[in-house]
Amino acid sequence: MIAPSLVWPAGLNVQDFLADTWQQRPMRMPAALAGFRSPLSPDELAGLACDEGVESRLVKHKDGTWSLRNGPFEESDLEQLETSDWSLLVQDVEKHLPELAQILDPFRFLPSWRMDDLMISCAAPGGSVGPHVDAYDVFLIQAQGRRRWQWDSKTRAHHNRENSELSLVETFTPDEEWITGPGDVLYLPPGVAHFGVAMPDDELCMTYSIGFRAPSCSEILQDLALRMAESPESGFANPRYADPGISLDEAADGVISPAALARVRNMLGQALSMDDHALAGWFGSMVTEPKAWLQPLPNEESITPSQLIALLEKGLVPRRHGMALWAHWQGDDQVVLFIDGRSIHLDPELAPLARDLCSQRELNLDGLTLRNSPKAAKLVTDLVNAGELELDNE
Repeated sequence: MIAPSLVWPAGLNVQDFLADTWQQRPMRMPAALAGFRSPLSPDELAGLACDEGVESRLVKHKDGTWSLRNGPFEESDLEQLETSDWSLLVQDVEKHLPELAQILDPFRFLPSWRMDDLMISCAAPGGSVGPHVDAYDVFLIQAQGRRRWQWDSKTRAHHNRENSELSLVETFTPDEEWITGPGDVLYLPPGVAHFGVAMPDDELCMTYSIGFRAPSCSEILQDLALRMAESPESGFANPRYADPGISLDEAADGVISPAALARVRNMLGQALSMDDHALAGWFGSMVTEPKAWLQPLPNEESITPSQLIALLEKGLVPRRHGMALWAHWQGDDQVVLFIDGRSIHLDPELAPLARDLCSQRELNLDGLTLRNSPKAAKLVTDLVNAGELELDNE
C-alpha cells in the first residue's frame, strides 16, 4: 500500500494552508487523497480492538443517551452489535500496524514530533461520538462509506454536558455541513465544535483521523517542574523565594504585598530563563515521551557494529520501529537525538544521520557507509539493540 499524495483545493498550496488555515479555520479538501481506500477491513479493526495493549473505545447512543465502553473487547461483544448507532474507535493504529504509518506521509510537511497518532473509527449508520471539541489539530480522512460532518466555524466557549461519560458540548449550533466520501479530507483546528455521523450505505463507515500533539501549558509546566526536581544538573535554574531587605510595613498583618508578587514573578522568570541547549534537552524529551504501553522492547541478542555491517551487506535494511517517537535538535556545535523520551548527544558530523532517522521510516544505509563512519555505525547498532530500529529484508 502506497498512500497517494495530498491534492490541495484549486488555487491553494501547502504554503497557503500553513499561512492562512493551519490552526485558524476548518478547511474542506475534496478528493485530497483521491483513490485512497481503507487498507484495513472492519473485521481487522475489530480484531485489533480485542488485543491487550491496544487502546479502543465503543460508543453507542440511543434515544438521546450516549454510552462509552473501553476495550479490550471480546469478539462476542462486537459480533452482537446492532445494525446502527455505534462507533468503534482504535488509537495508535500505525504503531501496532507499522505498514499503515505511510498514511501519515502526506501530512509530514508539519513537524513529525507534533504527530500523535492515527486513529481509525468504524461506524454503523448513525454511528458517532457526538458533538464535541478537540484540543488539537486533526485531519479527518474518509476511507470507506460516507460521513456527514457538521461544525461550528465560529470561535466560542463551549460547555460540556453534565453527567456524561463523553465530553459532549451542551449546545451545538453548526453553520457548516459536508458529506464526505472516500478520499475526501476535512481539516479542523483546535476548539472547533464538530459532529460526524455515519451515513446509511452498503458498507460500514471508516474514518481515519490524524491528530497532532498539543500539550497544555499546565502539562508543560508540570513536566518541567519534575525535570527540574529530578535533574538539578540539567541547566535549569531553580531559585528559592527570598526577600532580603523586607520592610516592617510589608511584614505586617500577613499581607501578600505587591513586592512579594514581584519577587515571585521574578523567580519564575529566572526558572524559565534557560539557554537553548537546556530548553531543547527538556522539550525534546517531553514531546517524544511515549505512552507506557507503546514502547519498543530491546533485542534479546545484541549485535556489534561489525555484525550490523555484515547484515546490511546481505541486504537487510534498518527501519524505524513503529512505536518509536523521534525528534532532533541541532545547536551551533552539537546535535541531540531524542527517542522515546531519552536524549542522545551526537557529534555534529552525525547531523545528517539524525535528520534521516527523524524523517525516514527506512534508512538508506549500506555497509560501506558505516565502515567509513565508526560513530554512525555505533549509533545505528545501539538503536538496533534498543529495538528502536529493526532490520528487515528489502
